[in-house]
Amino acid sequence: MIEHCPFLTIGMSADDLRCTAGVNFVSVGAGRALCQVCELEDLGDTLVCPHLDVYTYYAHAQDGAHVTAQLACLVDDLPIDSRCPECPSR
Repeated sequence: MIEHCPFLTIGMSADDLRCTAGVNFVSVGAGRALCQVCELEDLGDTLVCPHLDVYTYYAHAQDGAHVTAQLACLVDDLPIDSRCPECPSR
């Protein structure tokens, strides 16, 4: 699980952790339950790119909860070769 996710914020209390990238959820649940199944964990330094737009979606399946991530580069006019090495559009 990501220890310092840039999209994690504190809500009304220290125990109320919220995902600011979440599209169809906000609360990550007790013990950051949704963070533990979130795909952002595998993206490393990609998340610090200032041109990255990130959305996370919660889905429930027979085998449990899943959080999928959708990434988009906001710099449309930048040639692909000039983008960050971590860029999902590269």
